Amino acid sequence: KLDAWHVARHARKLAFAFTRTVPAGHASECQQINRAAASVVRNIAEGASRWQPRDKAHRYEIANGEAAEAVSAVQSLLDCGLGDFDQAMAFEDAMDRVSAMLTGLLKRHRPG
Repeated sequence: KLDAWHVARHARKLAFAFTRTVPAGHASECQQINRAAASVVRNIAEGASRWQPRDKAHRYEIANGEAAEAVSAVQSLLDCGLGDFDQAMAFEDAMDRVSAMLTGLLKRHRPG
């Protein structure tokens, strides 16, 4: 139901597409990008299932941090001339949408 979750799932697919374009020898960085993208999806789902606003906000904060980690790792590979630029931009755009949605969710559920 949660739009942020659907966009995060799409972003995860884009992360896989990007990491497939990175040359051999960078598996560790690619695995971290894919783990972070997967964590965004899981933490949004977990936050949505929580009842307490504080618990929801905590999961959304984690998801937002993971999104930033994944985007920065992709950007770092691009900075080194690795990976497909267009794939990376599609991923970053999707994660930017997720982050914006998470910001709205955090404003709604953050206590105080």
